[in-house]
Formats: sequence, structure tokens, C-alpha cells
Amino acid sequence: MQQNHACDITLVSARSILKNVEWELLAAFFRTLWALFWRSMLVLIINAAATYGLAHLAHAVSEPSDLAVKARLSLAFLPAAILFLLLALNRGMAGALLIEAGSPLSDGQWRRAYLALFAGATFIVIIEIITAPILPTDPWLAMRSLLPMLVFVILWLALAGGLARSPDRTLKA
Repeated sequence: MQQNHACDITLVSARSILKNVEWELLAAFFRTLWALFWRSMLVLIINAAATYGLAHLAHAVSEPSDLAVKARLSLAFLPAAILFLLLALNRGMAGALLIEAGSPLSDGQWRRAYLALFAGATFIVIIEIITAPILPTDPWLAMRSLLPMLVFVILWLALAGGLARSPDRTLKA
């Protein structure tokens, strides 16, 4: 009887430890997700401003055709891809500009995250360029509206899950 009681206590303490580990992992996931989200949203806002400015320049130059408009719109995420690549390659600038010192990720994790976001933005540009001459305008515009949101949400969730479980995480409470 005494041995069963000791096993029950051990089982209860093992469950409470496991529950604490699960909560810590969940908290790490959400801290990582938030860090990725707001930093990449800053890049996407800069991308939107750059794309808007370039669109005004393009309208001043010539009368656009349907294919010219599709080509210009296909390149809308190119500034974001370039910015993500620069942030991955120039870690000193990225750390200073995006306040990464207080973030839950290490320098190597940020590099991997920015490279993944660069790959996502490049994927969007490539898909839009390939489908621009193939699809009619309305379906192409619908695809163009939905694809970036889908790609970035999947990237944010996958990166947050992977980086929160990563053994080299430097999560701060």
C-alpha cells in the first residue's frame, strides 16, 4: 500500500512538471510569434510604402497595358524580399533597427527567420510573375490578394513553432 502511494505522488509530480513544460512551451511559442509578427509587419509596411511610390512613378511614365499592370503588381513584394535578405545578411543593422536585443530569439535564429521570410516573399513574386500571363485578370487579382496572407501566416506559425522548440533559444521570462 505504501509503495502505491509513493507511485501516485511521483505520477502527480510528473504530471505537474509536464504541465509546466507545456505552458512554458506555449508561452515561448506566443512570444516568438509576436516577435516575428511585429518585425515582419514593419518590413511589410515599408514594402507597401515603397510599392505605392513606385506605382506613382510608373503611372507618370506611360499608359499601362493589362500585362504591364500585372507585371508591375507581380513585383510588389520584391522590396520586402530585398529587405528580409538585407536583414538576414546584415545582422548588426537588423539588431539595432528592430530592437532584437530584447527579443526571445538568438542572432542565428533571427538570421534563419529572415531568410525564411525572404524565401516566402520571393515565392510570392515568382508565383505572381508565372501566373500573370496565364490567368485572366480577375482570378489573378484574387490569387494575388490571398496568396501573401496565406504564405506569411503559414511562415509565422511554422517559424514560431520551430524556433520556440529550438534548443538554442534564448527565451527570457
